Amino acid sequence: MTYNLSNSPLLKKFAEIFVNELDNFRLAGGAVRDILLDKTPQDFDLASKYHPAELMELCDILQVKYIPSGLQYGTITILLDDQPLEITSLRKDLKTDGRHAEVTYCSDFAEDALRRDFTINALYISFDGKLHDYVGGKQDLENKLLRFVGEPAARIKEDYLRILRLLRFYAQLPDFALDEPALTAACDLKEKLTLLSAERIKAELWKLLAGKNLIAALKLNQKTQLIDPLLKLNYQAELNFHLPLKALVKFARLYLGQNLQHLKIILKLSNHELELLKFLAKAPQINEQPQLGELQKLNYLYGTEKLEYLLEFKALKSGILIKPTAAELGEFILPISGNDLIAQGFTPGKELGQKLKEIESAWLASDFKLSKEELLKLL
Repeated sequence: MTYNLSNSPLLKKFAEIFVNELDNFRLAGGAVRDILLDKTPQDFDLASKYHPAELMELCDILQVKYIPSGLQYGTITILLDDQPLEITSLRKDLKTDGRHAEVTYCSDFAEDALRRDFTINALYISFDGKLHDYVGGKQDLENKLLRFVGEPAARIKEDYLRILRLLRFYAQLPDFALDEPALTAACDLKEKLTLLSAERIKAELWKLLAGKNLIAALKLNQKTQLIDPLLKLNYQAELNFHLPLKALVKFARLYLGQNLQHLKIILKLSNHELELLKFLAKAPQINEQPQLGELQKLNYLYGTEKLEYLLEFKALKSGILIKPTAAELGEFILPISGNDLIAQGFTPGKELGQKLKEIESAWLASDFKLSKEELLKLL
């Protein structure tokens, strides 16, 4: 069976420009997996026999724009009609320590395949449409089996992030089973997760939480405590994780009531993410099926972003995801300011602030209807 890469306008454009060099490039990774699963790939990555310096020189010759986006990983990003396409040079590991790998470039696709994590991620399609499988990945896809390339413990010791990636891909691939030796090795080595950088942990965790098979992954983690050395997730079976919710919203529910300062250290959460988590931890009361007026008030009090997070957070429990439009929410501004109160004889300070809050409460209770003149009469 052959696969027509020209079905993708981006790859078709690439083939037209690099027409005399196509033997040196193959589609790799997730896009190949998606094609074999009859899914539409969301992005494309190419593997290349060329060393990054050679590839950049070739791009200069062919007048192709590129960005040296990840030279430390052997990756450059070319721009075709302003669309990005990542190309990574074939590599083999020289030395690994569980966190970092010392690599050298090679020209053998089979060698490159042997350094990849899972068999289903070690597949390539060349531009003549042929599938290249060096590790049995196609059969594992057909059998819906998530299996490491080679001996599981050895692969995990090369990079302990693969423990999280095992759970992440299980969360992303519905109906897939985990290879038992892979799961055993991951459980045996799970304490090593604490050696990883916060940035790498967070990136994998967020992808895990976005997985369609998240419930199964959470149940598996509940059984094995696979990522407990990092985070003790409070899984609750009744929550509606199948809804299209933000990763941070799901995480807020799973980590409800636990130490946010610990999160800042483990995941290096931004101040903005911490603020949102604190907001959700003390989420304001909201009706299960709120009326538009209630949503408008919440939008006024907390802003559109926090309202969106709040509605998703509540949907985890109710199963009802409400998405009001900006036009429906409107934009409301309190008709009275502190200056108006000063003009009425109030002096700046605590009393003025308290009076302004009382007026605001009355205005909200009127569904934003009381005018400035009507509010001044309340003084």
